Amino acid sequence: MALNAKQALSTPARRWNAALSAVLLIAAVTLINIWSRGLNVRIDVSEDQLFAPSPELERRLQTLDDLLVVNAYFTASPEHGAVKIAKSRMVAQLKDWADDANGRIRLEFLDPNSSSAAKLEAVRLGIQPFPSTTLAGGGASAYQEVWFGLSLKYRGRERAIPLAMPQTLEFAFASELYRLTRERVPRIGLYAPKDSSQGIGWGAARAALAQSGEVVTIEHLSVDDALPKDLDLLVVIGPRELHPRAAFTIDQFVQSGGRVLLALEEHEYPIEQRPGRAFQTGLDTLLKSWGVKLSRELVFDKQCVLLGIQRTSNGKAMGKIDLAYPYWPEIGPDGMSKDLPVTARSSGLSMRWAQALRSVDPPDSLTRIDMLNSSPDAYLSQAPTGFIADGALIDTESAQLAATQTANSWPLAIDLTGAFPSPFDAAPVPQDLFEAITNGASSTGQTTNETVLSATGAGHVVIFGDTDWLRPRTTRESWDPTHQAFLLNLADWMLLEDDLVALRSRYPKPRPITDFLAEERSARGVTQLGNLVNLDEAESRTQAEDQAEAATRTRRRNVMLMAVGGSIAATLVLLGIPGALRRRRKSVYNA
Repeated sequence: MALNAKQALSTPARRWNAALSAVLLIAAVTLINIWSRGLNVRIDVSEDQLFAPSPELERRLQTLDDLLVVNAYFTASPEHGAVKIAKSRMVAQLKDWADDANGRIRLEFLDPNSSSAAKLEAVRLGIQPFPSTTLAGGGASAYQEVWFGLSLKYRGRERAIPLAMPQTLEFAFASELYRLTRERVPRIGLYAPKDSSQGIGWGAARAALAQSGEVVTIEHLSVDDALPKDLDLLVVIGPRELHPRAAFTIDQFVQSGGRVLLALEEHEYPIEQRPGRAFQTGLDTLLKSWGVKLSRELVFDKQCVLLGIQRTSNGKAMGKIDLAYPYWPEIGPDGMSKDLPVTARSSGLSMRWAQALRSVDPPDSLTRIDMLNSSPDAYLSQAPTGFIADGALIDTESAQLAATQTANSWPLAIDLTGAFPSPFDAAPVPQDLFEAITNGASSTGQTTNETVLSATGAGHVVIFGDTDWLRPRTTRESWDPTHQAFLLNLADWMLLEDDLVALRSRYPKPRPITDFLAEERSARGVTQLGNLVNLDEAESRTQAEDQAEAATRTRRRNVMLMAVGGSIAATLVLLGIPGALRRRRKSVYNA
């Protein structure tokens, strides 16, 4: 009887064979690691692609033609677990960027907690520690000051990142690198009213714009030489009763190829129970020449912000309810234009008392893109006299609008590019433009020798039908960080910094858990608005609520059954196919 190979080998030979195989395997793994170390190949297989350097940052690093010194003022030994993880991620990111720069970056790590010189230097740069508390033995807490700051030095110039975090480090690093390497700092002109019935100014918006360039305050638009000659972007927030000379100033800036961001509104509502007030912007003639009309009505959108309203009965607090407030539209990703880089990856934006930007006889020389849109379940409602927080009144208004209008999706922000026709193209230009426009005819009085430009340059104008998104809701709240990031995106994009827009968009995508009950309630028109009007309405709403809960239980059960069934099917497929292949091979061999 013939022996197979395994039986033919003696025991010492088998041992020698196994040892030699192990040595060869170790040698192969070692050689592969040594060889691959120089390849510097990294593959990010995560869904959001946040762990590998972005192409935008890699391009910036490749444009360096001198040494960039990066000093990382990091605490050497953080005690809190989450802080340790954050530090390790940032250290890995910085080392990756240093490798990508091919010797153009010198990276140094300094610990201000152990070096007084490093601490003094960090404080000089505006870097401050943040407190970190961890639980020690016996339930006691340990306090530590943690430093996570950076400084970048390039050709005698220096920029600092006071607080670095893994999620924002790439954008902050690229932004400061750009500011170090660019030849000229962009200038942003900001015109905004100083008075406000809400007592909330535009300081947060100004601080955000200052991250994109040098902000220049524009006091008046209706005077000669109102705008600096080297202005790169003009931001006009909440203009009121502007003199036509101001409209002329904006118009001629656009005609010369300028870029303008207009945030307009004609209603203002204090959060407190006080009446609102209406006013004119003074830009109607200018907007009309661009084919745009700001609706006097407010957008009433069923996809809206939920307000926490305190219920009272006989003067006693009865707890809070979530009031769906349709006067505050909530714009989700579906309402963001996918044709513009500034909105293509944006997660959304909320507005307050917004007005629609309707299209009226648009000129052929302009390209219009609706940047932000309400949901399809929106109407145009007459502006209320004040802030309404009564659910019953809102229900009544919703029913009346549904009976008299067809729901529609309304543009809340638009993007205009091209050759802008001027409403002031008649020559000679009146000295008193206000007198000429109100009389509806050209003035025959005193004129100027100004040259009026019309449809001459490639201008860029972005118009919002709301200003409230540019400030906090109340003096007790901070500005929404989502709104701040959107304004930064907008400013960088209008300043032609597409790379920064792409970098700022690299955030984890929201993956909210589906609320089956909320969806079923919405499908049946069940809301939590105010007090019920009568017993019939109460009975009808109770029945709808019961139906919504029953449908929710059914959906949850079906989802669980599908998940379990899918798991079993996947397991059977993964285990069954190899078995079937083995049986097939065996049957062929036996044959």
